[in-house]
Amino acid sequence: MQHITVVPYDPAWPGLYEAEAQAIAGVLGQRLTAIHHIGSTAVPGLAAKPVIDIMPVVWAVTEADECRADFEALGYEYLGEFGIPGRRYLRKGGDERTHQVHIFARQDTENILRHLAFRDYLRTPLRGTWPCGIICAPIPPARRLTARSSWNWRPGSLMTSTATATARTPLLGRWSATRWNGAPPVI
Repeated sequence: MQHITVVPYDPAWPGLYEAEAQAIAGVLGQRLTAIHHIGSTAVPGLAAKPVIDIMPVVWAVTEADECRADFEALGYEYLGEFGIPGRRYLRKGGDERTHQVHIFARQDTENILRHLAFRDYLRTPLRGTWPCGIICAPIPPARRLTARSSWNWRPGSLMTSTATATARTPLLGRWSATRWNGAPPVI
């Protein structure tokens, strides 16, 4: 059974991503067109599950299948599409998972942009403040959200929230999104 723990942000996460990204790039070689740190560990300051999510982008997703043995030699469990057509999913660490890899083909822009947009949205503070990860950190005393928002929070509890914000990201430019109601979506 997988154990899920949410921990405070760890400044070591970017380095863990970089080391694993280099190993994955070594396996994929010329098949690789890009590699991204996604998920909650890619968001500085955000409490998260300590699982490094990595999204390699390859020319054709079937090329990743050719590397299965090499991924398994790195300690990955190779699970194929695992519920998302066109993806190759790998995980490392068994019940104490340390890494998850989501491989997509370069032309699968819908899935690639979905992951990057979610990460970029979480990286974009709502005018300097956004109150919590999955388990709330203390909320700043002043409500400095300029976006339309509604927050429901008690100390030590999950936050239930909805907020609509407009953000600017390097990848997508200006865009609007609505945050979750209850726990955030899992990507």
